[in-house]
Amino acid sequence: SEAARAGGGDEEDEEVGLGERMRVVVPSEVSRLLALSWAHNPAARPTMRQISEALSSLLANPVFQRRYAPSEQRRQDLLYQILPRRVADRLAAGEKVKPESYDAVTIFFSDIVGYTTMAASMSPIRIMAMLDRLYEGMDRLAVDLGVFKVETIGD
Repeated sequence: SEAARAGGGDEEDEEVGLGERMRVVVPSEVSRLLALSWAHNPAARPTMRQISEALSSLLANPVFQRRYAPSEQRRQDLLYQILPRRVADRLAAGEKVKPESYDAVTIFFSDIVGYTTMAASMSPIRIMAMLDRLYEGMDRLAVDLGVFKVETIGD
């Protein structure tokens, strides 16, 4: 069927485990791409160009778009996870957001010492599991302490 060819048919979806606590249902094309990307041998993994081309093709498919495009509510929920609600609401309304000042600010910088070396010797799934545990703990602390978290990635 057209849905099956587009990765939009139920028979083409697969459940994928992403760590101990997360399981998602994805189109079979995405599942295959993930499996290839997690290959223990780096030479067997697809290149970024191959991944980009595969995803671009999938995202351009109208059947895939109808089935998997995020709802407006999901978009809004994601925006609220990234920005403070008052900022997200103003931006969504087309308003400018004025800079804010605070009497006291704390900036926390963290670095995983030896990450590059460690990651070179670990499988991608082990790296994801390690980072997932680390950042889940940091997220819990941020919520418990009522702080706004800004993330950047380097290395």
